[in-house]
Amino acid sequence: MAPSLQAAVQQSLLASLSQFHGWLLKFLSFSLLCIPPRGLELRPGVKTETPASFTSFAAGPRPNPIRLLSASPIQACVLLLLLLVPRLRANSPPESDFATFQKFVNGEIPIKEAVVHRTLTLRGKLVNSQRWRFSLQDGGKSWYVQDLEPHNLYHSTSGASLAQLWHVGDETLHVVDKACTERSGPYTMTDFNRSLLWLAVSLGLPCEQDALEVPSVKWMGNRFEAMQTVRTGDGKSITRMAHGEVKLKDGRPSETVDESGRVIATYEYPDAGPIPKAWIASGGEVRYEFERLELGTNALCGAEGFLPGSFATTSNVHCSIWTNDVAYMVTDSGLWRASDIVQPRKTGSMAMIAIVAVTFFSCLVLYYANQKKRKVKR
Repeated sequence: MAPSLQAAVQQSLLASLSQFHGWLLKFLSFSLLCIPPRGLELRPGVKTETPASFTSFAAGPRPNPIRLLSASPIQACVLLLLLLVPRLRANSPPESDFATFQKFVNGEIPIKEAVVHRTLTLRGKLVNSQRWRFSLQDGGKSWYVQDLEPHNLYHSTSGASLAQLWHVGDETLHVVDKACTERSGPYTMTDFNRSLLWLAVSLGLPCEQDALEVPSVKWMGNRFEAMQTVRTGDGKSITRMAHGEVKLKDGRPSETVDESGRVIATYEYPDAGPIPKAWIASGGEVRYEFERLELGTNALCGAEGFLPGSFATTSNVHCSIWTNDVAYMVTDSGLWRASDIVQPRKTGSMAMIAIVAVTFFSCLVLYYANQKKRKVKR
């Protein structure tokens, strides 16, 4: 039997056995309550003799458990089975490493905090390095991403609550409802950070980098299908369905191949955990590594998910609320449409340029006038 089919059959059998144990436990508990022990009154008006073991239960301080169980063999069997069923459940085999890998990719395992380092190497030379911190909660519906190596000294944090998408910059805060993200500013501003997040969570599998929530992967044993974002030569991107397979070694994923059999990711496990420490993509040129990975719930994530107020500071003086491509700025006097707010013109730099230009041309005119006077004297 193929390893993928064998793993699927084992998981199905374990699930069926667990469900059977649950129903058996309920049935036996009901039997224990409904079936009276031998010697007790079964019908009204019919007196039966109560065994001495049950009499001692009410009158004596020390009942004999052996005589009690011998007087009611049905209850004794029920109690024995009730003790064995939980033990059978406790001794069931743990979840496989590959099943944990699948849940991680689908966002079913909450990530308290993770730091990822990505390096791009060409011909043995480091070309690009990127670090980012992220957290993923609520089944992949709430998250935040912080770029730890900002470009042009611009720091930003992108995130999503259960209902909103937001972006926090050095001096700005932009918020939009998830139902109105199309053509909105926050959707464009969070594009790069979202791609970093899903590239890390997907563990080298194809993923939709423009998604607002964790991209789902459909599993069929070791094989999978998922939506994939492909960048075109003109700077645009398209989304298509991708298929592939995860190869296992010693029960853990060792590499991922696409539908043509080409290796698209290989995994490294320096420890015994089910989640790879690092993976290499694009023919060994791009390497992703978890410098830190801590699973569990995040204290910053409340009932509504990650809110921008947890990451904004007093320096974020410009707050914009978006409805698709229209932005409304929050000011001291209320909420105003951004296009209706006249921004003060910054004339300082223009005035300086004008002064420099006038001075230059004045000096130039004086220079030529002086040269003409010299020629006349000669």
